[in-house]
Amino acid sequence: MNLIGSIKIYKREIPILLYKRGTWYHLIFVLVQKKYETGSTPNFYNPNLQIRVQGTNTYLPADVITVATFAGSSISFVPSVYFPGSGIWNTAGNVGIGTTAPTQQLALGGTVGGFGMSTADGSDNAILQISGGGAAANTRGAYINLYGNEYSPAGWLDLIPGNAGTSIIRFLNRAGSAAAMVVNDTNVGIGTASPTLGKLQIASGNAVFDSAFFSADGNGIKFSPDSTNIVAGVIPYGLG
Repeated sequence: MNLIGSIKIYKREIPILLYKRGTWYHLIFVLVQKKYETGSTPNFYNPNLQIRVQGTNTYLPADVITVATFAGSSISFVPSVYFPGSGIWNTAGNVGIGTTAPTQQLALGGTVGGFGMSTADGSDNAILQISGGGAAANTRGAYINLYGNEYSPAGWLDLIPGNAGTSIIRFLNRAGSAAAMVVNDTNVGIGTASPTLGKLQIASGNAVFDSAFFSADGNGIKFSPDSTNIVAGVIPYGLG
């Protein structure tokens, strides 16, 4: 078919198809309504506009012909904007992906079983930083560095506490209460949240090395061998 000029096809008084210069276009119908200020006498118009797009199909940017520009104005969506896949931008300003009830500025939900954050760097040259404060620096709080394999240092994982007060790195027990291991500025503690006695401090337990274990026994260290060449006994503190 080769027509001269243009043809519009209507459905219920709404144009849905347009033929122009040898090409058919699927039209998007836009309804613009005037709105009055709430509770006011309707003698002036609210600059806000209500836009309705008729139809359920998905349109790519190439399918849309721009017919008007709203210069110097903003468009508000009330009450919320929903996206395919249970996504939402709600009236509180929160964005949800996989959830329609986000309680934070960005909430991810669903049952996929995994969540990914990436630098989108295919050459592994980037570093992903996650910070609890502002910029990724201990002066702003704790943060994490995840290094790519081509970054220097390659493939490292850094856990950095903030420099406020006595900031430490904690590994909690399954109850999420008592610290199973703590790393402070210089020492490592196992079973204690305050390792101050040495580089490694073990509280309320034994240290096992190749089947032989060591434990505190009054004023000495108790050796309890198991099929080793260490003779059982107690070495008092202070003796070389």
